[in-house]
Amino acid sequence: MKATRIGIIGGIGSETSCTFCLNLNNEIRKITNTQPSIVLENLPISAEAERKIINGQVTNEHLQLIKEAIIRLNKINVELIVIPCNTVHTFIKDLRSTSTCQILSIIEETTKQIASKKVRKVGILASTKTINEKLYATQLNTENIELVLPKEQEKISKIILRILNNTNNHKDKDFMNEKIRELKKDGAEAVIIGCTDLSKKLNQEDHQIPLIHALSALQEATITRITQDPF
Repeated sequence: MKATRIGIIGGIGSETSCTFCLNLNNEIRKITNTQPSIVLENLPISAEAERKIINGQVTNEHLQLIKEAIIRLNKINVELIVIPCNTVHTFIKDLRSTSTCQILSIIEETTKQIASKKVRKVGILASTKTINEKLYATQLNTENIELVLPKEQEKISKIILRILNNTNNHKDKDFMNEKIRELKKDGAEAVIIGCTDLSKKLNQEDHQIPLIHALSALQEATITRITQDPF
């Protein structure tokens, strides 16, 4: 295996970022019998900026912190950067223009996975920012895939914030599971779990409709780049 150094930019859900890092390490090690070089940047995001971006308000705090992290990672010769957060991909063009190395997009990789499954109509659970910026709608449109939006988006974002702050409860999970069932009734053939922190709470075994976890799609794409694709 090429001794590739991976950069992970986290902090927008620290538990998710750290779990992603550990899972990536373990899976690559199983395939290659070699522990990969991984650098994790856990960003000092303020709670206020976190609340704003989840609820759809524009904030430059995330953008500046991520750009600074990208510059640091480039300086230490990281060859691939991944950001396990859907919401901040509203900045992806700006971030890619900042970097001298490849940045994978969780939106693009999830869309590729959905297209490979021949799904033509897909639902989504995500933050208000991800929905309002049409991050998935735009990308899915390139594959002629229709996106079905959930009802009560404001409540969904509140639940995401509670998960980030470890104050969620079983009623929140029940509500999200009901949203999945509603999306299925609205014609969705699968549902994107388009918030990485929701992936910890929603399980395939609770549903007949396929759940497409964006976090898993990013992980699989990263492993492919490291173990198979030449740089």
